Amino acid sequence: MGRIVGKAILCFAAGVVGWVLTIAAFPGNPADPAWTRAELIFALLVSALIAGTAGLVQGLQQGGRTNVALSIGISLLIGTLAGSLGLQIGGGLAQAFFGPSWTTATTLNLSTMIARTLVGVCWGAGLGAGVGAALRSVRGTVSGLVGGVVGGGIAGLLFDPLGAAVAPTLMAVQTSNEVGVVSRGLMAGLLGFGIGLFTALFERLSRQAWVRLMLGRNEGREWPVDAAQTLIGRDERAHIPLFSEPGIPPMAAVIQRHGAQYL
Repeated sequence: MGRIVGKAILCFAAGVVGWVLTIAAFPGNPADPAWTRAELIFALLVSALIAGTAGLVQGLQQGGRTNVALSIGISLLIGTLAGSLGLQIGGGLAQAFFGPSWTTATTLNLSTMIARTLVGVCWGAGLGAGVGAALRSVRGTVSGLVGGVVGGGIAGLLFDPLGAAVAPTLMAVQTSNEVGVVSRGLMAGLLGFGIGLFTALFERLSRQAWVRLMLGRNEGREWPVDAAQTLIGRDERAHIPLFSEPGIPPMAAVIQRHGAQYL
């Protein structure tokens, strides 16, 4: 459980860092034409940092430099692109269902909260699926997608209530009428936390077979058995890399999946 929570905390931090780096990109007036470009930069950077962090954690859990590099690369590429695409799709759906004015609503209302939640769900689905794809299995991708939907939905649902809570304070201390800065930070952090937590949680709950290292360095580490052939050995490319015992050959054993059986 500690690894699941640790992944969530690291992804939360990644989302917050992405928000901090893009604060200056947003103009003071949401009606400014530069606002759209700032939102795109925000989405791309937050998605990239969350995806890259999640991929790093997953790669380290798999072990081996090759697995780390593959996990980061796949998660970063697919997560960033799919997350940004999901955000665009969510925004288009929200506009189709609730009209173009939902983004400029000045009061807290149910329709705007639903629209934000829809955007968060679509953003999280794409980002989570990309993170799950780095596990290189259908189950991992589905787990990531489900985790992203839950995490993104929670982040979107809380966006407007927080914005309404801090708006009076922000209006009192600044000259602009842009009060979404804190809400964006919370959404970025919660999106990262939710994706980190729920992708790991659903991956753990949905797996049907796994190998646990019982003795030696990294004792207690577990690897899911998803592929038709799962390779065990000292090779960096092994699904289950074991480096602590010099006597183990590069490819020492193979677990073959035959339906519900593993040989």
